[in-house]
Amino acid sequence: MNDANIDFYRRIGADKLRQIAALQGLESAPEIPLLMPYLENSSLVVEIGAGYGRIVKALRDNGYQGKIIAQERCPELSQVLRESCQDKAEIFEADIKRELYPRKPDVFLWMWSGILEFTPQEQQEVLIQLYKHLQPNGILVVEIPREIRYVGKPVDERKIVVEADWGRLEAYLPSEEELIDYARKAGFAHKETIHYQTTTGLKRSMYIFGKSFCPEQEKGHKSENVVA
Repeated sequence: MNDANIDFYRRIGADKLRQIAALQGLESAPEIPLLMPYLENSSLVVEIGAGYGRIVKALRDNGYQGKIIAQERCPELSQVLRESCQDKAEIFEADIKRELYPRKPDVFLWMWSGILEFTPQEQQEVLIQLYKHLQPNGILVVEIPREIRYVGKPVDERKIVVEADWGRLEAYLPSEEELIDYARKAGFAHKETIHYQTTTGLKRSMYIFGKSFCPEQEKGHKSENVVA
């Protein structure tokens, strides 16, 4: 699903993404102040799917002093990041299914429904890879909607389709139980869920998962000694 959606983002452009962010009440990044206490002791944050730089700018505006890696797979959006965020973050153009930033971060931020673009199997596989690549005491933040409004139409309880002039995007919204189960199987401990509303009243959630360091899990073996 991630590969199938790439043309959607290559055509949409940064201006349209900004319009969607404004429509959803996310333009000012209201979620970032809620996350700042979890970033206090981190020196390296990797944002997955950085888009046009909304989260990068918000991190700096809210006083984050550590290193930020803005990872983006779309060449056109990566260029926007280079033009607008070069002084705020290092730009890393790569698809997380194929390549992660060489240094292990303290924090992975997967914001603005990024996980929805993957199939359930891919969602599980990516969380396993992120777990392995985090620092021993690192955290993963996954942000998803609790309701679909303005952008996208539900096909069934979990599948969503966005159809626009610039293309079609297919998405899968995991339930809270599914998401926590993905994380548990990867080795994460579920630390906290932050429910919040955007400036236009949309209900969204951030799931914060902590790395329960386990040498066997690091080697790729399944570990049952995890906390959900």
